[in-house]
Amino acid sequence: MNSKRRKTDFVLPSTSTSPKKSRKSLDPGTLSSFGFEKEPDDVIAVMQHVSFQESINPTFVEHVYQGKNKVYTANHKEIPNVTFVGKEQQNDLHDYYIVKYNQTKDCLVEIRQAAILRFEGKMNVDPEELKGIKKETRVNMKADYSIKASEFLDKRNSLTAQFGSSQKNKQLDASIRRQVKTETLETMAKSAMESTSTLPKTEDMKIFVRAESTVMPTPNREALLPNQIYPKTLFYTSEDVLQYGELAVKFFKENDAVNKIVAKDVSPILARIALVARATPENQEECLLRLKFLIYGEVVKSITVNKTEKMNPAKRVAFTPMEKDRLYIWFLCMWLILDEQVVPISGACTAVGIAESAASKYLRGLGCEVGGATPDEVTRLNSSRVARLTVVPQAGQDKKKKRGFGVRK
Repeated sequence: MNSKRRKTDFVLPSTSTSPKKSRKSLDPGTLSSFGFEKEPDDVIAVMQHVSFQESINPTFVEHVYQGKNKVYTANHKEIPNVTFVGKEQQNDLHDYYIVKYNQTKDCLVEIRQAAILRFEGKMNVDPEELKGIKKETRVNMKADYSIKASEFLDKRNSLTAQFGSSQKNKQLDASIRRQVKTETLETMAKSAMESTSTLPKTEDMKIFVRAESTVMPTPNREALLPNQIYPKTLFYTSEDVLQYGELAVKFFKENDAVNKIVAKDVSPILARIALVARATPENQEECLLRLKFLIYGEVVKSITVNKTEKMNPAKRVAFTPMEKDRLYIWFLCMWLILDEQVVPISGACTAVGIAESAASKYLRGLGCEVGGATPDEVTRLNSSRVARLTVVPQAGQDKKKKRGFGVRK
C-alpha cells in the first residue's frame, strides 16, 4: 500500500542545473534575484555561553564592519566590562529562514529569510576592532626573544612544584638549598665560612657582671692605643721576676727552636709566640711572661681536652666554672699582649681546645672586635676569623660589678 506524502504550501527549491546563487546575509553587497542589493530583515541571535532572563530586554547596537559586514554588540548591566559580540559566520554554505506554521490548519503561513548571529562574551572590547580597524604592531627586530636558561629552569621548577611527585619536590628543595647566590657569597665573605656555633646570637654575659678582680683583668682606662689597654705587669710582680726570672731565661736558652718546644706537647702556634723571647734572653720579665703563657696554655688544654686515658681522674685538679672562666680569659688576654693585640679564633680552638663561640665571647668581653681576617693574617695565623683589641671595655660594667658585690670606694 502506497502512502501519500503530505502536501505543503511552500515550494521546494528547483532542481535545475543552474549554479546556486549566493545565500542572503547581512552583507548589503549581496545581490538579490532581481539584481538589487538586499539584506534580510530578521536576525536570529544565538547566545552560546550565556542567556538573558525573560524579564531583561537587551539592547543591541549595530556596527558596520569593514564597510559592508555588520557586527552587533550587547551589554548586561550586571557585568558592564563584558561585551557580547555577535558576528555572522561567513561561508558556512547554509541558508537560514524563519518559518511560520499553523498547526491547527496544518498549513504554512510564512517563510522569511534570516541571518544567524552567534554572540560571544569578550572583555574590554576595543571600539576600533568593531569597525574592522586593525592596529599594526611593529616587530622589533633588535629585541632578543630567546629563552634564557635561567628562565626556562624557573618555569620548569614551578611546574615541578605544582604538578611533580613528592620525590621530585624533595629533589627540587635540595637543589634550591644547594644553590650559591650573590647573597650567599656576601654572607660567606663576611663570616668567612664560620661554623653555626659562632653565628651571632644572644650570649650569656653573666661572667662579666662579676667583680673585676675575680674574673676580668683590670684594663687601663686612660689608654690611647690598643697596646696600652692591658699592661704586661698584670701577669707578674717584682717578686715573681726575682724568684723565677733566671729559670725562664734558662728555659728559652735550652729550647731555642720551635720543634724543641713542640716536642714538649706544646702547640706550634703557642711555640711560635713564645720564641719571640729569643731576641732578648737576658730580659727576665719578657721570658717569664712567655713561659707563663705556655704554662697557662697547657693548663687550659688539660681542662678542655679529654685526657682520661693519660691522667688518673682521682688525681685531676677540679676547677669551678668561675675559675675556668678566669683562666680562659686571662690566657686570651696574655695572647693579645704577646701577639700584637690579635688572636686567631680558629687558632685558639686548635691550640688549647677552647670552643670558637666561647673564645669569641671572652674576647668581646676584653674589648675585641671579632671579624674576618685579612689575606696576610690568614697566611700568618692560619685562621679565617680573628679578634682584634680595639677599645677599652665599658666602664659601666665595672660599676654594676662593684655594686653587685658590695664593694665601695
